[in-house]
Amino acid sequence: MKSKLITLLILPLFLLAVGSCGEKKEAKTEESQQTAQVEVKAQAQAPQPATEQKPAEEQPAVASEEKTTEPTATEVTIVGTVDSSGKFTSEDGQAYAIADNDMGQELMKMVDKRVEVMGAVLEQEGSRTITVSEYKQIE
Repeated sequence: MKSKLITLLILPLFLLAVGSCGEKKEAKTEESQQTAQVEVKAQAQAPQPATEQKPAEEQPAVASEEKTTEPTATEVTIVGTVDSSGKFTSEDGQAYAIADNDMGQELMKMVDKRVEVMGAVLEQEGSRTITVSEYKQIE
């Protein structure tokens, strides 16, 4: 008889405890869902930064954490002469190696002649190389 009485007293307490835990879980779940919905709405309403598309020549060739000194090419027009060793020297005394392309090979034949050279200058570690796109002899 005692055991039935204890069971009758404990059972409602147990059910009450289990029921309140379920309500807390439901409340927490609903609260989590509401918080997540608010965060999603806030992200959707936040202004997105515009991504600027750079031309291909402005974009870094290597995407890495460390900075490396990349050679830079600049389009120029230079007046000077070609010496017998195949170097182009501008009128201001700057020396340029001539890149090995068709126009560069033609320019190398203009030894000791004054020429106007158009092309891209690549400067790397203190030396300059010109990739000739056009040239003309100046009298």
